[in-house]
Amino acid sequence: MKVFLSITALLLTLFVQAQKTDSLHWEEYTKLISYTPKAYCDTLNKPSALKDIKNLGTIFYLSTAYGYAKNLGFTQDDIKWLEGQVNQLALAFYLEGKPVMLREVGGYDGCPDIWFYPELQNGKEVTIITLCYSCTEAKTEHRDFIKIFNRRTTLLLAATQ
Repeated sequence: MKVFLSITALLLTLFVQAQKTDSLHWEEYTKLISYTPKAYCDTLNKPSALKDIKNLGTIFYLSTAYGYAKNLGFTQDDIKWLEGQVNQLALAFYLEGKPVMLREVGGYDGCPDIWFYPELQNGKEVTIITLCYSCTEAKTEHRDFIKIFNRRTTLLLAATQ
C-alpha cells in the first residue's frame, strides 16, 4: 500500500509539472523514464521484499523504489540489491548505445519545460534526463540514486574513450 501511495504522489507531481510542458516532449520523456533496456535483468537474487514489484527495469520505478526504500521498510540488504540494480540499469542503457545521465531539478525553483536533452560528454552523445522533485521529495535517497546511476555512466564513458 505504501508503494502505491508513494507512486501515486510522484505521478501527481509529474502530472502537475506536465501541464506546463509541450505534450510531445512530455510523451517522449515518459517513454524514456518508462523504458526498459533489453540488457536489463532484475530477477537474479531478487530479495523477497521486492518480489511483488514487477518492473524495476525503468528509471521511474527503480528511482521510486530506491527513493522510498527506507519508508517502505526495506532492509540494508534490500537497499544494497537495489543499488546493484541502479548500476545494472545504467549499464543496460549504455550497452544499447543510449547512455543516460540524470539531473535533479525542482524544489523552490520548480521544474523546467525541457525534461531531457542531448549533451556531449567524453566525445559521446548522452541523454540528460531531469528528475523533478518537490521541496519535500528532494532528499538524500533520491540524490543517492542519481549519484549511483551517474557514477556508473561516467565510468563507462571514460573506459571507452
